[in-house]
Amino acid sequence: MALQRNVQQQNDKSEHSIRRRVAYWKEHGVPEALTLVGSAQGIDWNRSIVVHLEVDFPGMPELFGTLVTQDQRFIAFEIASSDRIQVERWEDVTAAQDFNHHNRGTGLGWGALVLKVFQEMNA
Repeated sequence: MALQRNVQQQNDKSEHSIRRRVAYWKEHGVPEALTLVGSAQGIDWNRSIVVHLEVDFPGMPELFGTLVTQDQRFIAFEIASSDRIQVERWEDVTAAQDFNHHNRGTGLGWGALVLKVFQEMNA
């Protein structure tokens, strides 16, 4: 039988996972195509974070994921970069995030957890 986690434990696990991904991309840097596109869109890479990034996933553009800008805006992106850099999606999806701090059964929403990590990384 699987171990049941309480809401706080679930939130801690999700937050740890987000923090790990953000720290990885901060430490290793994002792919050049994303750096270039982001910079052209006004992204300050010193104060922005990448919370999800897939590279060379079958059937998708070479780069896709979500970042949080220095202004705490959530941007979903898709970038093809095999021949030349082509932005297929650069969309502000902030309004679609769950920033609730008291979701029944799940506690903090994903957006709230991401902003918590964002604030820690920029402290």
